[in-house]
Amino acid sequence: MSIKDNYYIQEINHETATNIVVKCHYAHRQAPCTHAFGLYSRPLGRIVGVCIYGSPVGRGLCEGICGKEEVDNVYELTRLYVDDGLERNLESFLVSHTLKLLDKEIIVSYADTKMNHIGVIYQATNFYYTGLSLGHKDYSMTVDGH
Repeated sequence: MSIKDNYYIQEINHETATNIVVKCHYAHRQAPCTHAFGLYSRPLGRIVGVCIYGSPVGRGLCEGICGKEEVDNVYELTRLYVDDGLERNLESFLVSHTLKLLDKEIIVSYADTKMNHIGVIYQATNFYYTGLSLGHKDYSMTVDGH
């Protein structure tokens, strides 16, 4: 049986998507969410993956990628998660099918090099590689504010 026979994709609400990524995605934190999609397994009868798209963090990013005339035509793929141990290529299946359901034409995303991600899924779904972004620091605060 093919992936299409065993899985289907459906838009899901922000709360459901956020709960899954906070619990299961390696970052364990929510992300901007304008559209969220669930990957459902017919054999398992449940959601086994999530793909979230949201507004990019900075307007300058959008202008730099596509110019002022297209700045409002950009989403960022902010989270992608698929349960471990399932068939190969489910991530690219999820991304490629959800791209067709969006109301914007320009999608940006980032591979987390700190997690040794090199963008294989993005390559498989024909994203253009535009280089490395500037590094940033992940700040956290303790309960006492320090």
